[in-house]
Amino acid sequence: MKDPMEDVDLPDGDVSAELVPPSMGGMQLESWDEAIQGADTVLGRELTKDEIFDKLVGVPFLITGIITYPGKGLYERADGTKVGRDFFTFEARLAPANIMQQRRVNLDDLLPLEPNSLIVFNDSSTGIRRQMVQYLWGLGVVALPEPIVRGGSLGESSFDLPVSEWQDVRRGEIRFNNDGDSLYLLNANHGWRGLFCPRGIRISEYQNPNTDEGKTRYLA
Repeated sequence: MKDPMEDVDLPDGDVSAELVPPSMGGMQLESWDEAIQGADTVLGRELTKDEIFDKLVGVPFLITGIITYPGKGLYERADGTKVGRDFFTFEARLAPANIMQQRRVNLDDLLPLEPNSLIVFNDSSTGIRRQMVQYLWGLGVVALPEPIVRGGSLGESSFDLPVSEWQDVRRGEIRFNNDGDSLYLLNANHGWRGLFCPRGIRISEYQNPNTDEGKTRYLA
């Protein structure tokens, strides 16, 4: 049988010579650290959900921005009408290392997050979302229709009302998407300094008829 290498043209000289490092724009890059040194960095945020979000129990962070979006879920009111469940997206920054050390946060358990990480998380529950609307109402940032119902199951509390049914917005702004849905925004551009959560989140676990177990997260 013919050796397939017989028809291959090999270069003259030593083919085992050391490879030349790759170059970019004429500059040779010998390591990753050298490649990114002095480069601009995208200000991205880590989407934090599920088991990673649960790592924020006891981890201090500062919420710096809020935006609401229309959700796909519906809840039924006592009168039988169904209302859309919009959800809140929160932009936040984790505390620096020295603050975490004061709170005795295990940084290894926090991975892939780390001190000073910029994160984003979502919530549409009777936990964090309801807490935030109550906070905004108590601060006088938004006005809700009277009478104010503070507690109850999903849809029974005034703090579960969708943005479209808020009475007034006194700080922040309302925008509309292409479908005409109301979106609420609040951040530093509106003079808001943020909301500090010194103990991060806490988790309440329960059982209900629809699922084997449930979980509601709260700001702490």
